[in-house]
Amino acid sequence: MAAPRSSAFQEISSDNQLLIALEQEAPFGYWICHVPSGEVFVNNALAVSIGIDRHASEDFKAHTLGAKQFNYCLEIYHKGESNHFQLNYASNKDFLNFEVEQRLLENYPDYFVALHLYAPQNPWHDDQLYYPYLIKIDREGRYLFHNTLYVEHFFAEKASRIGENSMADVAEQSREIGRETAHYCLEHPGLICNVRIEKKNPRGAGFVSTHWQFISFPDCYGDVDVIYARGFDISALQAAEEQLDARQRELNFFFENQMIGVFFMMLPEPQEWNEDTDKDAVVKYAFENQVITRCNKMILDQYGFQSEDEFLNLSPRDFFLHDIESGLNVWKNFFEKGHLHNLTEERRTDGSLIKIEGDYLLLRDDKNRIVGHLGLQQDVTDREAERAKSRAHREQLEKLTESIPGVVFQVDYEPNKNLSLSFLSKAFEEVNFGIQRQNLVDDPSSIMQVISPKDYSTLLGSVVYSARNFKDLDTEFRIENKLGEERWFRIRVRPESKSAERSSWYGILTAIDDQKAFEKEQHKLALIARNTSDLIMIISPEGKVDWLNTACMEFFGWKPDFALNKEPEQLFKSQENRKQKEDLLIAIYAQRSIELKVLLDAEEGARWLHVRNKPIWNANGEFLYSLLVMQDIHEEEVKNKEMEALLNITSEQNKRLQSFTYIVSHNIRSHSANLQGLIEAVDLAKSEDEKQELWDYLRKVSDGLESTIKHLNEIIAINQSLNRSKANLRLSDEVQRILDILGAELKALNAKVELDFNTEAEVYSVRAYLESILLNLLSNTLRYRHPDREPRVHIRLGENREFHILEVQDNGLGIDLKRYKDRLFQLYQTFHQHPKARGLGLYIMKNQVEAMGGKVELKSIVNQGTTFKIYLPKEI
Repeated sequence: MAAPRSSAFQEISSDNQLLIALEQEAPFGYWICHVPSGEVFVNNALAVSIGIDRHASEDFKAHTLGAKQFNYCLEIYHKGESNHFQLNYASNKDFLNFEVEQRLLENYPDYFVALHLYAPQNPWHDDQLYYPYLIKIDREGRYLFHNTLYVEHFFAEKASRIGENSMADVAEQSREIGRETAHYCLEHPGLICNVRIEKKNPRGAGFVSTHWQFISFPDCYGDVDVIYARGFDISALQAAEEQLDARQRELNFFFENQMIGVFFMMLPEPQEWNEDTDKDAVVKYAFENQVITRCNKMILDQYGFQSEDEFLNLSPRDFFLHDIESGLNVWKNFFEKGHLHNLTEERRTDGSLIKIEGDYLLLRDDKNRIVGHLGLQQDVTDREAERAKSRAHREQLEKLTESIPGVVFQVDYEPNKNLSLSFLSKAFEEVNFGIQRQNLVDDPSSIMQVISPKDYSTLLGSVVYSARNFKDLDTEFRIENKLGEERWFRIRVRPESKSAERSSWYGILTAIDDQKAFEKEQHKLALIARNTSDLIMIISPEGKVDWLNTACMEFFGWKPDFALNKEPEQLFKSQENRKQKEDLLIAIYAQRSIELKVLLDAEEGARWLHVRNKPIWNANGEFLYSLLVMQDIHEEEVKNKEMEALLNITSEQNKRLQSFTYIVSHNIRSHSANLQGLIEAVDLAKSEDEKQELWDYLRKVSDGLESTIKHLNEIIAINQSLNRSKANLRLSDEVQRILDILGAELKALNAKVELDFNTEAEVYSVRAYLESILLNLLSNTLRYRHPDREPRVHIRLGENREFHILEVQDNGLGIDLKRYKDRLFQLYQTFHQHPKARGLGLYIMKNQVEAMGGKVELKSIVNQGTTFKIYLPKEI
């Protein structure tokens, strides 16, 4: 690697890392331009490839590259762009075309580089003949370039002829044909035009006969206004006899250095072959008399001959003794076409079979008469055996691919060669792709002819990207027939490198019209879903969210991409009704239909939803997705719950009324019976003392009846107060009021009450009920205290989503729940032998709490204490 020596490149000459990177990235060379000075540096690889002095900057720009192409590169630079295009070079050796990538140099804004990433293309189609003279002319025939040999040979003065008229040194008789050929060449880019031109002899009288090849092609602007020409002096052919020895040496060298079999088979005398010729007679004559006159060692080895004498003088008949008629037809066809390529099965001298592949070229003299032919052939026995094996593998592969949905194919690529389609499964005939199988096999790139214009650029770009970066290709495209009808296909390709220069692409082509139709229907469904108030979600076969509508996102408060690719279990949250949520999730994952009501957390809190899950299957019984449709029924469900609660309350009230009726009947009947008995006893009493004693009993029974009626009135008062107004009450105030009432008793018993809640905390309650509840609980704490310890009471306030929870915990006697569990809140039930126990407190408290829509829970351990939890509904 040589760094630039010019001062204009001083800035980058020390950046070895950059220069090494460019050498590695551009295997076929590069050149760098310093824009402010206009100087150009050409690296060794490119200089050697095109045969120029890499330090001759101005000559490179003006002649090798040309001012027009150089200016185009400057325009790309000034636009600040990178680009791919073709540059055409002229040098003393030849003309070459390179595909170039031009880009800016990072960190060096005054420079740009042209990278030559691929091998140069020879515009002469790999014609290996040597043409020493090279010129480049414009439409007006002026020289734009010429090599040194051209000037030295055709001009007495060795000065540059750039800008001069190229016809000035052409003989008068050749100027017209020269102009016509040049014009034709410009009108047909890429076509090689051959022409013979007589040029003036710079060293004396007469002319120099030359043969030229003209060619033109578009430059980087797309213009065709330059002719590239190469030529050689054919005047020496006129002295062919003088060069016979040299030609003979060349022929000997040709025979001796060939790796394939070569032979001449010549006729004793030239034979005419035209419309007036008896062609059957000529063929028959040649078949009998044309003989091998020379061969090389390779062809002797093919047949197993020990010496050239054994092979010489063999005629066509000797090779077709097994089928003379077929041989005559082959020879006639050969003479008609002038060339022959065939593959034959022959035998060696030892009798073993061999496969011979040959190319045969008919030889003619200057009068166009047939004089013989040149044969080139090789033993391809091993190759054909490999091909037979390959065909067997191919047949096996075709059987394997018959069950694969889609067209399986393999495309191979080698530099400087056309693409080859080495495998195409039989399914291609069923696809109706719009192109014949053989046409596609002959030219794989012809597939682009049927690609819809809507997808052409995208598909081509994807293919180029995959090829250049060796990346997998997976894309969809449409083909379009002559009627404008479209069909959808998906192509998936994986590239694989076979060697440094050879690579293959393995792929599958699948018709997806049904899929696209399904997607179209899905799109319609999506449009409908976006405009409905229902919450719609699509769950994939993998159990993840594929799609959801805007209403669904807004209801749950999700951002647009939050729910995608998540499982419903990750999205649906519920503090209550978990059983219904679990049933829904099980149905979704099991791909089952289900319809239920479920309470889920939403943007506005917990909401009741009516949910329907419906699995969707295609015609082949394949599961596609689950369609989940949800409707917000929260208000309706809340009303239903309220109605259900009212019905429960009514039912409970009926039970209480029945119990109350029983109590009233039983108690009053008892007092009535006592009163009636006493009154009868008074009537029967004989003494005043006996009557006075009976009147005392009668007063006690009356007092008992009054007490009973008072208790019953209290119970009736609770059930008649359901419509009293509730209010937010500060709990600390209500508790303090009760503590004041019980102050003397609390002090006498040295009782301690601990309040564990915020002093500003409020509960939603009927004040009279709350006062009665607190009084009942605290008085019971004192009444049923444990005799061995001072009373201790702990009052707390908690909450959940629906209730404030008032908790009163004491360290009293406790209640035997195993014994009294079913009678805790019944009327006149007592659980301790206390003289003031009446069995009303818990009954009244429970009625008050439930009248407000709450509930009571109790935990108790005998001789340790009791904890009451009073659930009071929050304000709605």
